[in-house]
Amino acid sequence: MSIPDTTARRPLPGRDCPAVLVMEHSLVRVRAARQLPEGLVDGAEALWRALADSDRPVAVWEAAMRQALPVGVAKVLVSELVHTGLAELSDPRPDRALLEATAAGPSSEGVGAGLDVVKLVVAGGPLAGKTTLLGAVSQIPPVAVGERLPAPGGRVITTVREWGRLPLGGGVQVVLAAARVHGGVRPTWWDDLGLWRGASGTVVLAHPARLEESCPAVDWLEEQGLPYAVAVNTVDGAVLPDTSWVREMLQINDGVPVVLLDARSPESVRLLLRDTLRHAARTLAGGVR
Repeated sequence: MSIPDTTARRPLPGRDCPAVLVMEHSLVRVRAARQLPEGLVDGAEALWRALADSDRPVAVWEAAMRQALPVGVAKVLVSELVHTGLAELSDPRPDRALLEATAAGPSSEGVGAGLDVVKLVVAGGPLAGKTTLLGAVSQIPPVAVGERLPAPGGRVITTVREWGRLPLGGGVQVVLAAARVHGGVRPTWWDDLGLWRGASGTVVLAHPARLEESCPAVDWLEEQGLPYAVAVNTVDGAVLPDTSWVREMLQINDGVPVVLLDARSPESVRLLLRDTLRHAARTLAGGVR
């Protein structure tokens, strides 16, 4: 189950053509062209030339970072390239079969050349280990993007989104998105952050001594009907709880995966991601959340 990114489904100004759904995690691959069409939106040619030098598809957020562009601008430019036939885009909503194949397929350390992509969100309280988890498995150094957003009551919240990417299940690209949020953000505002748009599932990462900080995320995900798994990070020196006690404390259904893991261990994190994808596939099939 995914939250659609409706803000990215926009036609280009002055163009009579269907809208293209472009999300931050969408993979884009440019096509060769002897001559570029006239009238391209400003910046589209520069982006096309930059992506043409890549030997693999690139996520939209990666393209934005490479060109020092706001992600929203990169979405518009990618949409322009797709409309003009200069690029092709991944399907932003993977189906159950792709989720199952990604979870069950052999791990791949190579660079994925296809356009299959799955997005997972990593949520959790402070010091839970989100950045550590991304760094353990991401094929590229995790990228952090800061943003200031208005909040109810005239407040301003500061978010730092972190992105990582790894091939999993025969080369399917899994994009990981995490966020550090400051400014007293309540769960009811999380949807406005857009972090879950297009996500197939969520990992709720918890510090063993601060499990209560995971409750807002679990409650919000349950209310939204989004599949998730809970992982307690085995922080050095911390007393590790029993998973059944964690399930009872957070009031988690039996069908939701609850595991202990070392967020520094690539193998441990990959197993967690596979469990999360399997659970997401079961949810799409109408299984118990």
